[in-house]
Amino acid sequence: MAQIADPRVAAVLRSMHDITIMESQEPRSRTEAMLALGCAQFGLPIGILAQVEDESYEVVEVHSPPEVELARGDSFALGATYCQKTIAADGPVGFEHAAQTEWNLHPAYVNFRLEAYFGIAIRVFGQTWGTLNFSSLSPRDVNFGDVDREIIRLMAECIGSTLERDTLEREVGNSGNGVMRRITAGIAHDMNDMLTAILGHATLAGMDRGLSADTRHNLERILHSAQRAGALCGRLGLHSGHRGAAIEPLDLSAVTRDTLHLRQVTAHGITQVHTDLAEQLPMVEADYQRLQQALMAVLECVRGKEDGIATLHVSTRAVEVYGADLGSSLQRDEPPHSPGPYLVCRIRRTPAARPSTASAALHRPIDRHARELAAARRLLRPSGGWIRLADPPEAMVEVLLPLMPPPVAEA
Repeated sequence: MAQIADPRVAAVLRSMHDITIMESQEPRSRTEAMLALGCAQFGLPIGILAQVEDESYEVVEVHSPPEVELARGDSFALGATYCQKTIAADGPVGFEHAAQTEWNLHPAYVNFRLEAYFGIAIRVFGQTWGTLNFSSLSPRDVNFGDVDREIIRLMAECIGSTLERDTLEREVGNSGNGVMRRITAGIAHDMNDMLTAILGHATLAGMDRGLSADTRHNLERILHSAQRAGALCGRLGLHSGHRGAAIEPLDLSAVTRDTLHLRQVTAHGITQVHTDLAEQLPMVEADYQRLQQALMAVLECVRGKEDGIATLHVSTRAVEVYGADLGSSLQRDEPPHSPGPYLVCRIRRTPAARPSTASAALHRPIDRHARELAAARRLLRPSGGWIRLADPPEAMVEVLLPLMPPPVAEA
């Protein structure tokens, strides 16, 4: 199998990604773009996505020159197409010059004189659905190689996944079955948890200032795809009657402890972590994964990337926020916050005991507009949480969350 590191495979993956995130385009346009990509990659002018049922072969989408008389909805007997062999094969099927091989006896050659062909079966939910195939009336000068086979496999997987997604959306949208809706809600929730972790780790990886431009570009693509997948999970949740965000009562100290363990903040110049996590605090209402990712982003911001030895102080407590405390904390894109009781997680960085060994950068204040803080603000917003910096700024950030409202007493 060809390695993904191959420049040609990497370029095709980027193009496939661009096609799959064409939000303004109809599914048909995305399929046609995928066929055009394959035609260009393989040097074959005719690209077809076909559905096969029993012995019937129907053209679902086609990309071809004007002189080729082929259109969506055209149907043929499966035995009259090269895909008769492809549909039963475990991998790609291809040849460069049918006239010089036993393929010259096949009905597709006798009837259409297709000299070059390259195809693969499309599978949806583990079942054979149809084929993706490319062909030409002229021979192909170069033999199909491992990279070609890897590319068409990737394209088939992408198209198969898209067909699965479209099928699920239709079934969920049309279903009135309560069991189906509950199953869908569970899938959407579990997928959202995984995507939140992907988004968080990719965001943190992107904060590394030492990344190359190509690596940063690829991380941005991962983030964009995960955000798109997250939006799909949200739509599935809505179809199922399940609210998108998993808001639940949480223990802020417990979430902070979990986050410190997950992040392993003792690396990269942090030699000590002092914690003062209050016990038996009131609960807050938030999405666990989003809160954890917000705390991870703040930890990354406070920790910094500079060389030097430092200590990290992390504490949680209950505070009362007054109106005068709110003004300096607001960013231009934030809604106003309400005064009242909050829980706060304070994260502060100080130089180690021997200042001579520490870089002056360790005393640098936190940038109010840092990317990490912007990410944390977005993650906290659904639960009413916000960020507060010291004034004047220093190497400290506070994450504030409103207390969970008390239960309403029954009349």
